[in-house]
Amino acid sequence: MRPVIVQLREIREQAKKLDYFIDSEFLEARLSDVLDSTKQSSCSGTIKVEKIQGGAYVTGQVKSEIFLKCNKCLSGFNYNIPEHFSFVLLRSPDHFKDETELKSGDLDVVYFSGEQIDLTDHIVDHLILEIPMNPVCSEDCTGIQYDSKIPPEFHTDPRWEGLRKIAGIDNSVTDNNS
Repeated sequence: MRPVIVQLREIREQAKKLDYFIDSEFLEARLSDVLDSTKQSSCSGTIKVEKIQGGAYVTGQVKSEIFLKCNKCLSGFNYNIPEHFSFVLLRSPDHFKDETELKSGDLDVVYFSGEQIDLTDHIVDHLILEIPMNPVCSEDCTGIQYDSKIPPEFHTDPRWEGLRKIAGIDNSVTDNNS
């Protein structure tokens, strides 16, 4: 994978457009908890970087093939990431040396130092923020289906009899101790 690097001195009067591709290996390293590792996920698109006072404004388009694991049934499914994103790049101020409380408007701002900025992590951060915390393959996913009958060869300890009665489990199915 080729990093998405912007040289700020190259952006003068005209915006700069860059194409990018983020491969499955890089995504797996960052999103291994939610990705379906049996399928190859990838992300590509175009970003446009425009110079503004004190930094740059970045807009981008995403074309993604992200395969997630359903939290209910554990099957893999294709998840579509929203196509557009944007954020502002600003030079890192000196007063951030101590802890600073962020406001809601600060979440679309990325601070940098130097003249060269690697945007790869910021693009992947956009993907991470767009993935649901508990992804499901469909709204009506019923989850893993278990056989509710207890196999006849299953022997239970008689001390659990009280719980079987509370649960309404038939003793003839589970009582093979005799």
